[in-house]
Amino acid sequence: MSNIFWFFIVALISHEVYSDTIFCQKCKNEECEADTVSATTCNGADVNTSYIDINAAYKQNYSAPGNVTSFDCIYINTTFVLTNNDTENFTYKGCVEYGFNVKAVQPNPLYITQENRSIFEACGDSMCNNFPPTPPPKVLNCYICEDQTSCQLENLKSAPCSETNVARNYNLLSKHYKIYFPPTGSTDYECLSINSTLTGDNSSKLVLKGCIQSGFDACDLKFSPDWYNKEVKDSCKICSRDLCNRNSTSSIKFPTLFFFFGIGVLMP
Repeated sequence: MSNIFWFFIVALISHEVYSDTIFCQKCKNEECEADTVSATTCNGADVNTSYIDINAAYKQNYSAPGNVTSFDCIYINTTFVLTNNDTENFTYKGCVEYGFNVKAVQPNPLYITQENRSIFEACGDSMCNNFPPTPPPKVLNCYICEDQTSCQLENLKSAPCSETNVARNYNLLSKHYKIYFPPTGSTDYECLSINSTLTGDNSSKLVLKGCIQSGFDACDLKFSPDWYNKEVKDSCKICSRDLCNRNSTSSIKFPTLFFFFGIGVLMP
């Protein structure tokens, strides 16, 4: 009997040796901005909670692993663009299983059209997710319309700038102008509003509002001589604040007035 007793003791000790428990900060969204963020000793229940919260944010249905004995800390700070063009921030700290694949977590395209991922990291040391969240990247919103009728609506549509929106506007501009498409990958955008009349073999009225890459001078484009021989640009505006492109008129330039004051000295 004594041999069996010592066998169970050794088995219990071996289980503790191979268990890899760590401590991680645990919070969600506004909780992560507090001066003091709670921490937890990771266990299977914490991993299940993380999967529930991640699934809710990413609109997914990932299955949590069972019988987890080794853990990582996780830190997520990201912004989603939903299919209705609303934006949604998600900040999260917690526990996941050891070796958690952060790249495998992707938003459900049925509900989320774009993700601007600032931080998504898993690390294996205790409290390694203990650092302040980086503010999510600024997403510029611009009014969007593609013709005179839609651009005159009182309730103009708007959308957050993205590569997709920029590419659509460049395609529309390329039908009238000789332009060079800038490289993709930039997340620095500006709003554009242009109202122009082009005459020639294919006369047309160009009225457009939308997103362009920052630094792209859409107001100084040259029309294609194959299609047009003259352009009257009624207005064109490029700006970098949210929804700043409702009115296409550029800033008004007033004439500068100079006043000269003379000082006379009377001599006796």
